[in-house]
This record gives sequence, C-alpha cells and structure tokens, in this order.
Amino acid sequence: MPVQQQYHQWHDRKKLVEVVLFSSYVFVGIYPSDRSKVFKVGNVLRYVQFEGRPAVLSRQEIVAIHQLGAADQPVEIISGPIATGDPIEIIAGKLKGLFGYVLAMNGTARILVSIPSLGCFAKVELPRGEVRRLNQ
Repeated sequence: MPVQQQYHQWHDRKKLVEVVLFSSYVFVGIYPSDRSKVFKVGNVLRYVQFEGRPAVLSRQEIVAIHQLGAADQPVEIISGPIATGDPIEIIAGKLKGLFGYVLAMNGTARILVSIPSLGCFAKVELPRGEVRRLNQ
C-alpha cells in the first residue's frame, strides 16, 4: 500500500502523518493463476479493471509509485478516464513535453489530440499510455 509522509495542519498544531496515496486500493504481486486467492483474505471486493481486465502495473509504474511516495511535495492521486476536451500532456515518446487537448477517442485505446504548442493544430494519434490528463 503506497504511502507518503505529509504535514497536516490542525487548529492548534502541525503534524507529520502517513497518508495513503491510493485510497481503498491494496496492491498485490501474484501470478495470474493465483488471482482468486486474494478474495480469501476478506474485505476484498474486486480487482481494479482497465479495458475489461484486471489492471497490471509495469515495473516502470511500480517504480514511479515508489518515487511519488518519496516526493517532498504532497501528492494527490486523481483518477478517472481521459475524455474528449480534456487538457493533456504527452509524457512519453518523441513528442514528450508537448501539451494539447483530446479531440476524440477510439475503441483501440488511442487518443486523437491537438498540439497547439507547434504553432498550429496538428493532429496525432497516440497510445493512451503516452499521455496524462492535466488537472483542470
């Protein structure tokens, strides 16, 4: 369960507390054949689903979550799908660092975005894993 040390302010004091990054989530490292064993622990309702299958984190994502937990700044996890009109940042590939807006999404988990940073509205189709939704 990833956590982060954060200072919380009460009316009379400030205290360093451990905050869970992913509320109501427990991460497990198991073989696919052992997935049903998790429910024997109790109070487990279901696996987090992505595109109809249990979500599986890559080694890179696990390392990123550990880095988030060690960050000096407070981290807030924002979940939810990327939708048409959302502002995004390209976080991987040759276009990394550019910003745009989601114009459309198709059934193959690819996103069509506009990149106004190029001085025009270029359209590019990118895998969903190469973009992240910006806070609005």
